[in-house]
Amino acid sequence: ALHVVSTSAGRKRRMPRQRVLCITTGGSIDKTYSGEASEFVVGAPAAKAVIRGSKCQHTVKFTEICRKDSLELTEEDREAIVAAVKGARETLVVITHGTDTMWKTALAVRSAAEEAGKVVAVTGAMRPAAFKDSDAAFNLGAAFAVVQYLPAGVHVVMNGVVFSDPEKLEKDAKAEVFVEKQPNGDKPADDDPAETTTLDPANDKPGYRGRGRGRSRGRGRGRGRDQQQNRGRRRAEAPVQPENDDHDE
Repeated sequence: ALHVVSTSAGRKRRMPRQRVLCITTGGSIDKTYSGEASEFVVGAPAAKAVIRGSKCQHTVKFTEICRKDSLELTEEDREAIVAAVKGARETLVVITHGTDTMWKTALAVRSAAEEAGKVVAVTGAMRPAAFKDSDAAFNLGAAFAVVQYLPAGVHVVMNGVVFSDPEKLEKDAKAEVFVEKQPNGDKPADDDPAETTTLDPANDKPGYRGRGRGRSRGRGRGRGRDQQQNRGRRRAEAPVQPENDDHDE
């Protein structure tokens, strides 16, 4: 199948529509609240609704392996994932997965993907797709976009970053992002606080945190006190107008 793309000159050229296999395994991306169990449980694959609602131009086939939290995945589950990758007609594969053991499944799939010359992108979400502020749609979109340009093998795609070595993948649960392990075991250094843009929770407007904000605020308060004192001095030093003693007899 082909789809039409307009060029900058107004001409149209036809580009091949990619065939992608989407393997779903559960994880946070698929979690939903169960009123019966009074807790969050892994539900139906969220990727189907996200992809169908995003006007994805790929031809996507879905295969469900299981509906589990990634901590509950067994070796048999991973063997089923590897078998699905090997047996797929598609050379492009996206796997949705829980974030806790994403690296482990990526390692299990790596050899099979390289031997078969297939490109596998593993992705998921820190927050369920059902949440308003979920990262699911962003991560899925990134995975489907980059999978067609990556070399054969397995790649974890999270937070707009491609991690091509699962052994160097590390989850920063506090920051809700994935990072690459550092040689000394430390996490990547943060940006200079004075240069970091944050959201002010009071009004949801971007502002700068750090040293610059403190200095400007302090100077402003100091100038305000000086101005008040100066006004007081001027009033005290102003000449007193003589009273008018004239009056009618």
